[in-house]
Amino acid sequence: MNYFKGMIKCSCCGKNYNFKNNNNQYEYICQTRKNYGKSKCNSQIVKEEFLVNIISQHCNILDKDFTMGKLKLFVRFIEVDDNDILIYYKDGTVSKVTPNKIVF
Repeated sequence: MNYFKGMIKCSCCGKNYNFKNNNNQYEYICQTRKNYGKSKCNSQIVKEEFLVNIISQHCNILDKDFTMGKLKLFVRFIEVDDNDILIYYKDGTVSKVTPNKIVF
């Protein structure tokens, strides 16, 4: 199921991310990268399981009860580029995922 539909934007080219079922591994890929290749947009492919894990950890820190059904109650939008993922929450907080660390 496409839980993040319309929520993930590419910071490199500005396009939306599309859902992809890759052998039951649910992923999101930039529309430009999907249609024209990595040479046109170098943003990263993001696994749904990874995003859910980060959001769940963020909610646990804030003592909020997170379930996938409540996803859109917590997350405003997500920005992805070739290195970082920024998850913006409706309460004004942000999770930043870089190649070396996660900041809640």
